[in-house]
Amino acid sequence: MYSIIVFICSIGLIVLAFALFMREASIGILRRHSDSLWFQLFFIGLTLVFGTALLSYAEDSRFPVFLTVVGAILLAEAVLIAVIGRSRFRALINWAIDLFENPAWWYMRCIVGAAFLAFLLYAVI
Repeated sequence: MYSIIVFICSIGLIVLAFALFMREASIGILRRHSDSLWFQLFFIGLTLVFGTALLSYAEDSRFPVFLTVVGAILLAEAVLIAVIGRSRFRALINWAIDLFENPAWWYMRCIVGAAFLAFLLYAVI
């Protein structure tokens, strides 16, 4: 389980680094794929895997309560995204895209996301 968390956090940091410098390309990718079923299924699957990994590894980490809470939130998010349906998921993604078209929000999201993933790496290593 440890290696799954490290792998996902590392990939997440790489994606955030890409997104930080390639804002227009990242928004374009999200716009192009927000209508597809595989995007929603990928989002649900990734959230389930990451939430389960955090819950499984929480006891062996430096911050077990924090990882348990974050893992439970991710699992609840995956269930919620699966239940809301495609049209509401599409509306949620479009709302997020509209919010992050402002460069200040985009850069803040990337920096906060990178800091959070770095903290998760610190918690499990």
